[in-house]
Amino acid sequence: MPTRGGTNYNSIQVQNMSTLAPAKKHPFIFAPYDADLNPGNPEDRKLILVASKEAAEDKKITVKQSNAKEFLDMVLNDCSKFSWGAIVHKIEIGVDKFLSIVKDTRKLSLDQVKNAALRIWGNTAATFATPFPTDPDDMKIATIDPVNDQDDEKIFYKRVRSRMIADRLLGTISTSTRKTLFTKKNHFTWLDNDNTGNNIYDGPSILFLLMESVNPNTRVGVSDLKAKIRTTRMEAFEHNVSDMLDEIESSYNQITELGYKHDDIVMDTFDSILSSKNQIFRDLIQRTKDDWEMGKDMELSELAATAMTKYNNMIRQKIYRRRTRKKQKSLP
Repeated sequence: MPTRGGTNYNSIQVQNMSTLAPAKKHPFIFAPYDADLNPGNPEDRKLILVASKEAAEDKKITVKQSNAKEFLDMVLNDCSKFSWGAIVHKIEIGVDKFLSIVKDTRKLSLDQVKNAALRIWGNTAATFATPFPTDPDDMKIATIDPVNDQDDEKIFYKRVRSRMIADRLLGTISTSTRKTLFTKKNHFTWLDNDNTGNNIYDGPSILFLLMESVNPNTRVGVSDLKAKIRTTRMEAFEHNVSDMLDEIESSYNQITELGYKHDDIVMDTFDSILSSKNQIFRDLIQRTKDDWEMGKDMELSELAATAMTKYNNMIRQKIYRRRTRKKQKSLP
């Protein structure tokens, strides 16, 4: 193992992430996590510990299709709060072509994400076209020298960020989700060259596998969201227009965030709003629909704003009465 002055540089990067990464000038940044972090620096170590803190057991999330949006919201929040940055949002798939694990999950392949990991952990000279090792035993962590090589210094900080992401994700998922994830551990486990057992998990690869497992990006998943919108009716929301529109917009946003369209969103929303039992409100919405059917352009946001304006005015005038579902009388 190459050493310099008795120091194992692979160990620096992989095991202890010690203090030998060179001191840097203070960069101009907007948030602490935008900076390159070195666990060997006490102040950086504090930030890393916060960003990778394990959640309490009752706060851990079981990642499944039914709570895909909750998981996606958590990931988006962590991406922003902890500056996960380019190793998540700029996966190189071609010359000057990049995709985001979070926003472009359905367009990415696991091989493309693993290739990006290869350049961080295994072959720092690799490109997007470099073949990935076919044998998991060949996923060896390459030795780097961040003190004397500027390119290796950049790799060092990417490794720190990757581990931070892995620790964050593994600390927020439930035992059952972790068990399922680790059936695929060969995709994200990198082997310590020293054979000490201190193997490393690649954060972006873990993120992709979790996103892929719940991403409603199949035709079935998106079709379910569209069907949910299409069958939404006021009665289910006790004729509260605001609550119903929130539900429709939430489902619609899930579709668009995953790169799909719902061409009938305006028509479906009209049908949902027109399920109101208030004749004055329905007449206004019907006139708006007539204009749309005659060729007036209208987006979901515009329709929702029109409906909410009328609804709020009628509530203030006390001429819109929300109807609660009748409770069934219990038998004596």
